[in-house]
Amino acid sequence: MKTTKGLKTMTGVLFALTVAAVLITGAGNDAQAAYVVNDTESATVSVTISSIAMIDLTPASMDFGSANPGTNITTYTAMAITLDQFQVENVGSTNLTNVWFNVTQPTSSPFGTGSNDSYNAANYIALNGSAEAPGTFKLIDMIEYPHPTDIVYLTLPANTEAQGRFHLGPKEYFWALNSSDADCSGNAAGDSIMVGTVAHDPDTTGDIDLSDNQATIDQVDASNGVANVTVGGDTYCAQVASDCGSVRLYRFNADAPGAAGGACQFDGRYSATILTPGDSYAAGIQLFVPYGAAVGAMTTGTLTVLATSA
Repeated sequence: MKTTKGLKTMTGVLFALTVAAVLITGAGNDAQAAYVVNDTESATVSVTISSIAMIDLTPASMDFGSANPGTNITTYTAMAITLDQFQVENVGSTNLTNVWFNVTQPTSSPFGTGSNDSYNAANYIALNGSAEAPGTFKLIDMIEYPHPTDIVYLTLPANTEAQGRFHLGPKEYFWALNSSDADCSGNAAGDSIMVGTVAHDPDTTGDIDLSDNQATIDQVDASNGVANVTVGGDTYCAQVASDCGSVRLYRFNADAPGAAGGACQFDGRYSATILTPGDSYAAGIQLFVPYGAAVGAMTTGTLTVLATSA
């Protein structure tokens, strides 16, 4: 009886050790084949990718919410999250370079109309340049029209054809166009744009003497001239219409008049760095809400990214 009991005990111990060894071996071999392999054969897989340039801007919709006139909005909402940047990605198969942006703009001055939908939200977008320090924001391409009435407290040059303001959120800078023949395209000597050096706001008069600090307008074609200007310490291209009826302040739009050909100090590119397939970068964005914006939603604007294949 004692011998039988000892054998039973030893058999139980050996069985337990065998089960434990099996469990340990199985737990450490996740790649073990599910079935017994009796034979294998392989096939090659190949594919050739077509050459195509494709660029993606995400998110596709940016809601800057509500703000008072004279505000820099520094964040927007998209996909139920709050962001201060957007992503530009090369989703095609070729290298991309020469990235720039277009924005929609109002076709006439919205100021003084009392109509909120006369304003276009994309006109007031500013970006952090790809080669600039974080927190530095410049307009993509903002169009301004002459002030609807004369600004009586400005000191103007003798041949002033138009006067207005550059609306940069909480800061405004006065400008005036000077021409001897009512053509502001730079077709004649003396065509120039004057820009105030100190910002105007409800509490500060700013620089109201526009008889100095002039920038020469160089003719691009019969309809446009370009001047290199400084507004609020930032350098821009100012595209002036020949009829003196508008001024575009641009930095990152290579399609703007004067960007190509060297008339402007900038060529309108946001980035000239090669963006390889599958790579991306983020761009900081803000919206400069101007003083004098009428209550209600502005017309929804469109921001478009463009690129050339390297």
